[in-house]
Amino acid sequence: MTYRRAAAAFGLTVVVFVIVYVICAQARLTAAEVERRLDRAFPSGPSRADIEGWLAARGCDWTYAGDPATLRGEAVAPAGAYTGAIRAVLHDTDDCSAPVRTDIQVFFFFGADGRVAYRVVREELVAR
Repeated sequence: MTYRRAAAAFGLTVVVFVIVYVICAQARLTAAEVERRLDRAFPSGPSRADIEGWLAARGCDWTYAGDPATLRGEAVAPAGAYTGAIRAVLHDTDDCSAPVRTDIQVFFFFGADGRVAYRVVREELVAR
């Protein structure tokens, strides 16, 4: 009798963990989803003001650098004549993965015309 109760409790615990995992996985923001959102918001090359407005409206942390090489030493852009860059961080709000969170980093590189010439979106694991 005790064995059956323990097995039933274990089975119920596994089911609950699977349900929580599925719900959390669906709610998590991914780099691919950010790419889709940016493509919808900016079908053509956005300006620096467009990008800054979009990021500010979403409460994102971001920095602008006139020299893209100064963005945290990141080597994400191919060699080229970029006139500036924005590095933005979209913080993960998923509370399901307790020890770490996944933030999304977005790099916008601007060409001579002041519009986005190149973009990088990637995920970064961060300890909580």
